[in-house]
This record gives sequence, structure tokens and C-alpha cells, in this order.
Amino acid sequence: MATTALNSADAPNEVAVKAAPSPSQARDAGFLMLALVVAMTIAFIDRQLLNLLVDPIRKDVGITDAQFSLLQGASFSIIYVFAMLPIAWASDHFNRKYILIFSIAAWSLMTVAFGLAGGFLGLLAARACVAIGEAGSTPASVSMLRDAYPKHRQAAAVSALTVGTYLGGGISLSVGGPALDWLSKMKLHSGLPGGLAPWRLLFCGAGALGLVAIALLLFIREPGRTAPRNALASWREYLRLLKIERARAVAFLCAFIGIVGMSTAAPAWLPALFMRRHGWSAHTAGLAFGMTHLVFGIVGALGAGWLVDRLTARGRAMAHVTILRWGVLAIGVGGALSAILPDAGVALAFSCLGQLGVGACLALGALGFQAMFPMRFSGRGVATYLLATNIFGAAVGPTAVPLVAGLLHDPKAIGPALMIWTSLAAVWSLGWLLRLGQVSAGGAAS
Repeated sequence: MATTALNSADAPNEVAVKAAPSPSQARDAGFLMLALVVAMTIAFIDRQLLNLLVDPIRKDVGITDAQFSLLQGASFSIIYVFAMLPIAWASDHFNRKYILIFSIAAWSLMTVAFGLAGGFLGLLAARACVAIGEAGSTPASVSMLRDAYPKHRQAAAVSALTVGTYLGGGISLSVGGPALDWLSKMKLHSGLPGGLAPWRLLFCGAGALGLVAIALLLFIREPGRTAPRNALASWREYLRLLKIERARAVAFLCAFIGIVGMSTAAPAWLPALFMRRHGWSAHTAGLAFGMTHLVFGIVGALGAGWLVDRLTARGRAMAHVTILRWGVLAIGVGGALSAILPDAGVALAFSCLGQLGVGACLALGALGFQAMFPMRFSGRGVATYLLATNIFGAAVGPTAVPLVAGLLHDPKAIGPALMIWTSLAAVWSLGWLLRLGQVSAGGAAS
């Protein structure tokens, strides 16, 4: 799928083609996929749940929109990517199964700690620790899938892994909204265990779900590594290859910084915006945005890989760039209009368009970047992609919206601020995708 379209190249001393898997290997790969999707789903339940609980947390703890945006963005993203670098190196060298199990245990405990934290600094510290735990997930998962599946199925496998992000987000919003309403009513009538606020119980429950993923991972088999043990896998060699690919790498990463900046800003603020502007309850907003995230995110993710395959088979060498451009347009138009349109139904429809673009673009993200490098650098390729896009995209996106609202001299103008930020980021990404198409075509021609 997208791997070939993104011009992946294996080093001469690595195995280029894996033998056809035996029935037992196919079963092991299928169970591995199931366990990794479950782990990814549980990780994203926590991430999206925070976006649904903006106002309950703010009122209970007494923090501003700008402070809350730090919980959504910088406190998580910056710690996440810097913790990922050493964990990605470990994923390229040591047992990835146990790295994943330790990571899930860590982020689950810290999710519970977030639900029990007393003030802003406690929330900030717990969120940072959640990020450290989740940092081990993606590099180890992508690395294992590249070894568990033959080359012609690796892109499909990694695209299927991204489905967990939308399952987690969809479950979090569609279940979290009604659960919040139910717990709020229960608190009024009979009280809640320990006198905890409803949002705190939701985070404690989300943390407990990590036990399910750990139980599944205990039964998987660590895939054998495709790269021979004597293959050079030092940081020096990786940086040398990164320098060779620097033109494509810079264009790819800069485009995705804008994409991730848009993709994190809209879901961070749209549920709260609809509750404030359109009078929606947490129940309604959770169900609506949960289904939007689930259905259109998955359709976009799986559809992007299928379209890249079809276009490439028809001779479109830059098929992935074409899909990314359309995806960015969908995110930009959908995100901007859903933030400012006065009719809630029409605004939600444009949000669906934006989520379709998010699914398409992010499905071609981590896999596409690490496919520029040999398999022995898979973990570090994923880490490099996430380092750049999280520091300059995910960390900035949610916080940029209240900052732009401040520049408009109206801290409550979240809708117009989201529209402005999304539009600017879309123009940025389209410009870098134009550059990516130029350097990719030049490389293919040479």
C-alpha cells in the first residue's frame, strides 16, 4: 500500500522479501494485530476523554482555557516525544513485547493519578507521566508489525493499527458523554464513591482498562527481527541516512506539522464549542463527535491506503501526495466551517468532512516517514516523525486557539480563532506538500 508509494528502500544487507508465512505465523500475526489495536484503542480513550471534559475539569479545579490547553497539548506532547527517543532506540534493540507491557502499566497508573490529582500542577504532572508511558506504544508496535507481516502487507497492517486511534476516540466520546451525564445525576441523588467528581471517576475507569491490553500482550509472541543481527543500527548510521533523505524528510515533516496542528486543535475545542454555542449537553456532544471520530476517521484511514494502491497501480507515482493534498483541503475546509457556522447540524456535517481528511492524512504519516529508512531503523523513524509533529504540531495546536482568541481581544471567541488557525495551518501544509511532490519526483527521476 502506502509503503511502496512512499518510496521505501531497504538497505542491501537486509532481507528484502520475507517468505510466505506459515498458518501458525499468520495466526500469531493476527493475534498480535488484535492485541496492538486494543492497546492503541485504550490509549486514545484517555486522550479524547480529556477533550470532552473541558468545562467539568475547569470548574472543579479552577483553571483557565489557556491552562487547560496545556493539559491537552504541551504537557503531553513535548514529554511524549522526548521520552520516545530512548524508548524507540530500545525498541530497535530489545524485546518489544515487554516494552509495551511496561508502557501500558505506566500510562494506566498515571491516568488514574490524573483523575485523583488535586490541582493544576498535579494534573500537569500526571499528564506528563501518562505521556512517558504512552511514548513506548507506537515505535514498538510499528516495529513489530513490520517484522510480523510480509512487505506487501505491512502498510495494510500499520493502517489497521491506526484504526485503534479512532476506535478509542469514538468510544471515549460516545460512551464518555452519556456516562458523564449518568454519573452527574447519580451524584445529585446518592453521591459517588469517595465523594469524587464524575470526571474523576471516568479517568479512574479509563486507567483500569489498561489491564485488558496487558492481559492480551502476555500471550503474544515477539516477532523475529527481519534485519540481521550484524546490521549497522547506530545513531550515527541513522543520522547519515536522514541527511541523505533530508529534502524529502523536511518537506514531509513540515507538511505534517501543519496537519497535526489542525488535527489536534479541532477535536480539542469543538465539543466544548458546541456545548457553549449550540447549547448541547455533554451526552449529545459526546455521541455526535464520538460517532464522527469513529466512522469518518476509520473510513479516511482505510480509504487512503486503498486509494494510494489504486492510483499507484494506474501509474500515479506521486499518489500519496495527491491523497494528502485532498486530505488537507478536507481538514481545512471542514475544521474552519464547523467552527463558525451558526447551524449546529451543518457545522457537524463539515466536522465529518474534516475528520475524513484527518483519517486519510494520519494513516500516511508515521508509516510513510519511517518507510524512507531500512527496517532496522523503524522505531527511530517513527520517533523522528512523532518528535517533529508533536512538538511543533500537537503541542501547539490546542494552545494556539485560545491564544488567537486573545489576539482578537475576546478570550471567548474560540470559534473564530479555530477557523483562523485551521485556515493558516492548511495553507502551510499545502505549500510543503507541493515541495514534497517536487523533491519526490526529482528523486524518482534521478
